[in-house]
Amino acid sequence: MGVPTVLLERTPEVVDYPRAVGMDDESLRTFQALGLIDRVLPDVLPSRAMKFFDARGRCFVETSPQTREFGFPRRNTFIQPLLERTLRDGVARFPSVEKRFGHELIDYRQDDDGVTVYARGADGAPYEFATDYLVGADGGRSLVRQKLGLKLEGSTYEQLWLIVDIKDDPLDHPYTGMYCDPARPTVCVSLPHGYRRWEFMALPGETEADLMRPEMVRGFLARFGLKPEQLNIVRQRVYAFHARLAPKFRVGRVFLAGDAAHLMPPFAGQGMNSGVRDAHNLAWKLAAVAKGQAGPALLDTYESERRDHAAKMIDLSRMIGRVIMPTSRLQAGLRDLFFRAIALSPAVRDWFVQMRFKPPPRYAQGALVPRPGKPDPKSPLGRMFIQPMVLADGMARPLDELLGPGFALLGLGTDPAAHLDETGHRLIALLGARVLAVDAGADRDGVLLPWAARHGAKIVLLRPDRYVAALGAAAEVNDLLAAFARTIGQAGR
Repeated sequence: MGVPTVLLERTPEVVDYPRAVGMDDESLRTFQALGLIDRVLPDVLPSRAMKFFDARGRCFVETSPQTREFGFPRRNTFIQPLLERTLRDGVARFPSVEKRFGHELIDYRQDDDGVTVYARGADGAPYEFATDYLVGADGGRSLVRQKLGLKLEGSTYEQLWLIVDIKDDPLDHPYTGMYCDPARPTVCVSLPHGYRRWEFMALPGETEADLMRPEMVRGFLARFGLKPEQLNIVRQRVYAFHARLAPKFRVGRVFLAGDAAHLMPPFAGQGMNSGVRDAHNLAWKLAAVAKGQAGPALLDTYESERRDHAAKMIDLSRMIGRVIMPTSRLQAGLRDLFFRAIALSPAVRDWFVQMRFKPPPRYAQGALVPRPGKPDPKSPLGRMFIQPMVLADGMARPLDELLGPGFALLGLGTDPAAHLDETGHRLIALLGARVLAVDAGADRDGVLLPWAARHGAKIVLLRPDRYVAALGAAAEVNDLLAAFARTIGQAGR
């Protein structure tokens, strides 16, 4: 976004630990906004189903969402070290970013005018600089959070989990398997490039040293028919899972994002994805304030928009964990009966298959313009906008490629520019917004104009993170822009 930025990262190189493996459509859309989607997708396995198996190996529930409403499949797998290398290479494109790999944060001080940051390089040399804002995306043991006096609230699971990644995977299981066997709850994930992730829950009395013993690992994998000579183990590690949330995501000029702000069990695959949502939400707001497009009060909406949704993702992860983790055969049997009973309903079964149990971010208040009258729970306001294919210059292209990375004013069946007055044009210029009209001929997938008819809106104002900031009739466009300008404290409105 062109904002002068200092990036401090303690590790000189990518850490090759077994880490996140699930990526959703919202994260892929963010990498699209970064201009890196063509480099990310070759390292992603798309449309991965998730199947839950009982102790006899019978599948009792499956999620396999087919929607691509945001332009990408909803469930995908990836290998985090590969993604991090792509991101490190990608940030090299920007001269506005001062890259300080191998630099560790030591301390910082903030006041009303800014933040002074104290760090040191790998050689021990001190490095100090002043900045307007500091974002701590420094993990679950975040020094930034500790210096704010904030503690993560919640709980830590008693059970340890052994995480094992193998290469040259011999299994033909192109899905995520949740083996809900009370004898040993296990998760198995197919990954790109012939890799596979295994996660084994420790039983009472088993220690980290026990789990790491080679014969123990071979025994776990042997239950799934894998022989020692087939095992090319590339990384393994023991983790304790957490379900914790910071009481605040902002104190003064300092913000928390990702694991520094929230820790969640991996069962829903939403830990990293929630961090990506944090990053995109906060980045465009910091950029808008830095460029004078918005007032500092806009930054208050980061916490109000992101914290509640992070809490919902933690709850979802805990819910899925309760399905996987019972070690009581009675509890497991009752669970299996429950899911088989509700699966008899086509509507309920489709609810699981299409993963509608995952709560999407929806902002009821924040950087948006509420509609007059009683709030409509079905309104797209405060939700991520769809991304179909649109015809332009004779080619079908994803909508976001036409909208660009910043604000956008979209007309559906009408040209927004034809309705802008002098004030509207000035506000569009201050936002740096792109104006785009889509008619029936350009709506290749046939979803944009029906969307407009369904919601009674011909004009949609989209934020850089592609959430709907305002919508209404064509005649309302200038009023909507003025209301949004007031909402974000836009300079010179």
